[in-house]
Amino acid sequence: MVKDIFKKADLVLLAALLIVGLAASLAVARTSHDGTQVVIKVAGELYGQYSLDEDQQIRVTSGHSSEGSDAGNSPGTENIVMIEGGKVSMTSADCPNQDCVRHRPISKNGESIICLPHKVVVQIRGSGAHDASDEEGGYDTLAQ
Repeated sequence: MVKDIFKKADLVLLAALLIVGLAASLAVARTSHDGTQVVIKVAGELYGQYSLDEDQQIRVTSGHSSEGSDAGNSPGTENIVMIEGGKVSMTSADCPNQDCVRHRPISKNGESIICLPHKVVVQIRGSGAHDASDEEGGYDTLAQ
């Protein structure tokens, strides 16, 4: 009965697709490297760079204005970034949707956690690896 549904060419095509899929998965797994640095940007501006090897908690604040008539009325924004065990997560944010807090921990070069309401980007970078987001007009579109 299986012979009636599948022809020989169908089985060859299925086997070829499985082999190509497996090869692509292995290639991605072999080329994804652990990062060495955590880069935090707020509104496109560098907030800080931290070692992925050093466990620490980083309090990222923005929006504290000391100029204009609204001075003192705006409490600003706060995100808490935790580096622990070679992985980075956002453990707290005072934004309404909390997508950044629910994001899984990251550790591979090029991975990122983004808090869109606060314009905070937490990105993993490797040492010496070329990163397209370093270039002018890279991935950081939150600053625009």
